[in-house]
Amino acid sequence: MHKVKKYLVSLLSVVLLIASLAGCGSKSPSDLIVGRWIFEEDSTSGFEFFSDGDAIGFNGDDSDEANWSISEDSLKLSNPYGDDTLLFSIEELTEDRLVLSMEGTDQELVLNKDKE
Repeated sequence: MHKVKKYLVSLLSVVLLIASLAGCGSKSPSDLIVGRWIFEEDSTSGFEFFSDGDAIGFNGDDSDEANWSISEDSLKLSNPYGDDTLLFSIEELTEDRLVLSMEGTDQELVLNKDKE
């Protein structure tokens, strides 16, 4: 009986470890996008997304505040007053790379996560 109990405890520990590791591997889009993103073609411009839904768009020394929301396949940016909104399709979102496109154009915006 003692051997069976020890075996079940060991088996349960392994199952819990595997379940916890599997859950750690996948981040939601709203987790992945948080941070500072730099345009691939212009390292002085980009966006910084904060976990509270605020964002800053920057171009050199100039910056503008924005709000953001995200789903699996789209990113919405709007000014704090809500009267100007941009909707992007998310082509790719990883921990290091963000590729966006705007509906009606064939232009892609490629950003890389700032490592600093």
